[in-house]
Order: sequence, then C-alpha cells, then structure tokens
Amino acid sequence: MERKTIKKRKSELQSNESPPKKHNTHTYFKVKNKINDSHNNEILDLLYNLEESHDYNGEIQDVIVLPKEEAKYGKLNFQLPQSVTEVLEKKGIKKLYEHQTLALNSFMNGENVLLCTMAAMINTLKEIPQTAIFVFPLNALVNDQCNSLREMLSLSPELKHKRVVVLNGSTPADQRIRLVNEADILLTNPEMIHWCLLLKAKYLEVFLSRLSLFVLDECHCYSGSFGVHTSMLLRRIHRYCKEVFDRDFQIIACSATIGEPKDFIESFSKVNFTVVESDTCAKEERVFIPYYGLSLFGGLKSLVSKLYDNDRRIIVFCKSRRMVGSITETLTQILPKDVVKSYRGGYTHETRREIELALKQMKIKIVVCTCALEMGVDIGMLDVVIHVGFPLSVSSFWQQAGRVGRRGQPSLSVLFTTMEDPLERHYVYNFESLILKKEIPSIKLNFEQLKILEFHLQRSLNELDGFHSIESIEKYFGPLAKEICENDFVRL
Repeated sequence: MERKTIKKRKSELQSNESPPKKHNTHTYFKVKNKINDSHNNEILDLLYNLEESHDYNGEIQDVIVLPKEEAKYGKLNFQLPQSVTEVLEKKGIKKLYEHQTLALNSFMNGENVLLCTMAAMINTLKEIPQTAIFVFPLNALVNDQCNSLREMLSLSPELKHKRVVVLNGSTPADQRIRLVNEADILLTNPEMIHWCLLLKAKYLEVFLSRLSLFVLDECHCYSGSFGVHTSMLLRRIHRYCKEVFDRDFQIIACSATIGEPKDFIESFSKVNFTVVESDTCAKEERVFIPYYGLSLFGGLKSLVSKLYDNDRRIIVFCKSRRMVGSITETLTQILPKDVVKSYRGGYTHETRREIELALKQMKIKIVVCTCALEMGVDIGMLDVVIHVGFPLSVSSFWQQAGRVGRRGQPSLSVLFTTMEDPLERHYVYNFESLILKKEIPSIKLNFEQLKILEFHLQRSLNELDGFHSIESIEKYFGPLAKEICENDFVRL
C-alpha cells in the first residue's frame, strides 16, 4: 500500500475532501495517519521534507494540527489609572485580551481570581500596582519576573519609584527585614515565606500591615506535601493579617495546566475564587507528532540535525541532569558548540542568566534542559520542542509544549520515543486523544497529614502568642486542626 506523505494529506484537506483512513504498520504498533483541517503551514512543509529525505524510515507516527485561533478582546468595567495606560502604550499594548479583562473586572470587584491561560498570566497582574507578594516555585522565575516588572514600572514617572524587592536565599540575612519593610512588591518563594516573613513577622509588620495582594504563580506545581506546606503558609499569613491588623488581602493565582481548577484552589486557600479558564490570545497552528527513534542518541542526532539545517530554534526537554549532559555532548559532536547549550539546576545564578539572555537574543539555536525551563522564564522565540520520553505528567507535557510558538509563529512539538517505556507506548497509541482532549488530571491534596498540620499549627499559634479562638483555627486550618488544638496541644 502506498505511503501517504504530508504533502498528499495537505492537498486532500485543501480540496475539502476527507482523507481516507489508512494505517501504517510498524514492527511495534499501528498508528493512524490522521491530520486535522489545516492551511498552508511551514511546519507541515518541514515534516514533508523529513518524509521525503533518503533516510526516512517511518519515524513520524502521527500528525495532529491544532488550528489557528484569532484573538478575542474584552472591555474593562473601570478606568485604568493614567500611569498604567502610559505603560501599556509604551509597551505597544492597545487592547487587552478577553481573559485579562474578565480577570481584572473580577479583581476590581473584590474577588479572588484564578487565571488559567497558556500566556499573558503574570502580565495581567502588572497592570494594577499593589502592595503585594508574588510567590513563585522557582528562583529562576523570581529573578526573571523581577527584571520584567522593574522594566515595566520604569516606563511611568508615577510608578518608577515603586520598590520591587527579591527575597530568596541569596538575599543577605542582615538586610532582609529592612528590604522587606521598604518593599512595595515582594517577589519570593514558599521557603522564604516561612523562614523570613512568618518566623520574623513581628519585625515585618510595616510590610504585612500594608499587604493587599497575594499572587501565586504556577500553582499547578503545588502538589503532594509541597502543596500542603505552601497551602498552610498562605493560611498562616491570612490568619496573621486578619488577627493582627483586622484586614484581608486578595489572592490571584495563575496556572496554564491544571485540572478542576476551582476545586483545587478553593481547597488550597480556604477562600472562594472566580476562575477564568478561557485563553483568548491569538494562536498560530500548532503541530504535534510522536517520533520513533530506533536508538536514543542516534535518533536524536538525526532529528535535531535536520531541524537545525532548516533553521529551527529548538528546546530539548530531558528527565534528568545526567541525560542533559549526555545529549548535549552527543549534539556537539555534529553541530557547532556555540549553538548548543545545556541548562539545568545546579548552575550558578550568573551562568543561568547568561544562557537565558543568549536565548532571548537568539544567539543560541538549541538548548537542552531539564524541567528548569518548563515554567515561565522568558527565553524568547523558539520553534520546536522535543520531549525526550514522555514527561513526568500530562501537565508537564503541556507546560513544555507551551514554550514554543509564543511570537505568532507556527510551532512543532515532538514526542521522541524509543517505545521501550510502557507509558510512552500508551501515549503514542492514544496520541490523538492526548492532544485533542487535553485532559489534565486534577491535583488532590491531603490536608490530614498530621505532622505537617501540627507543624504549621504550632507556628501559627506562636506567631500570634496564643490560641486566640478555636473558631479562628477551624476557619483557616479545618476541623482536624480544631481537634488537635483541643486534644493534643497544651495551653501555656
């Protein structure tokens, strides 16, 4: 039976005829050759060239194309301050996306908001300056957003005096209290909220008494025990501000990849939320393929070299630091060393910033990394993402896929597999369902972990010099916390 090429699939679709179903038998499995409705797409042309190359051996197992989407814009129910309008104009922003206006309208109505979009998440928040805490799961995100925020505020004479402070392990210990109390916007991570903000809360009342906004970015990261700890930290800050200053603050949470978002964020924070799930940014066509390689390094060398020859900028995600090193070494054997860089945890801050800047300036064509570049950090325009094996979760898969095609260009996401892992075989067999249904599992947190709950209860009580009221404990920490206080703790 004749093998159907990408070119033939395109011609069938352009003639508005439904392509006949056809199966391409492989030694290990069968995969449907099916493609969604598509227009002229340079990524499909690239895949066609790969298929027509002399050494092609059926590596492309399937092709799924998500169609182009036009942007949708919305209207605000209030007037933005002139200073903010000036900043937006200088950034070339004339209109706000519909999901941004929905989030901002809800926020100005005093609601807590969870924003679930693939792009423009934190940028939405920058338009309303507040005395705020921005919490990120990674220090790389803290530093990246700090630079972006300072740059934006500097565009307005009225806003450039706002003090943006980073609080992390690199902040000098003897300067932390002073820097935090002087801050208008504090960017930090969950660990520093505990070790600095809460354990030294009595010395930071100048800042905490002004706190009006708590921003939680990449909240899909807060799963398992880490998620429970972070949830307890948020509740401790909430309780402290309410009991000491008799004031609440609003919460804005952001995540592009989370299932059942409303249930998660309300159980996480113990407050009500408005959820904005529609992503109304403009999107070009996105192409997804599973790619079978007979061997890991040989298959990757062949694929990456062909993409590089087509002038593509590529990000390769690996599951471990060791694999990052091995793949980087393999690629530098066939490509110029100055166009291939590795990026992972363990590098110094200066080295990471140097690589991030080189990516933004398009000096690096290929970056091989762990999940350290999976979230948020601005790394400029990339064309192709290669997942070496299926990531650790469906959420991670979509996070990684979202790193390309961010500048209005078609993008390609490649699931590279040797088919040795049963999980990878499952997702290759069900690739169409994975892409089109986009069913991201929800995050379920176990708030009945007694050691964690007792740990945070003890510290919350110490922060407030006593119990205050059982009702307050139950409100912020739940009925189990009330039982622990009544039965296990001793009032001193």
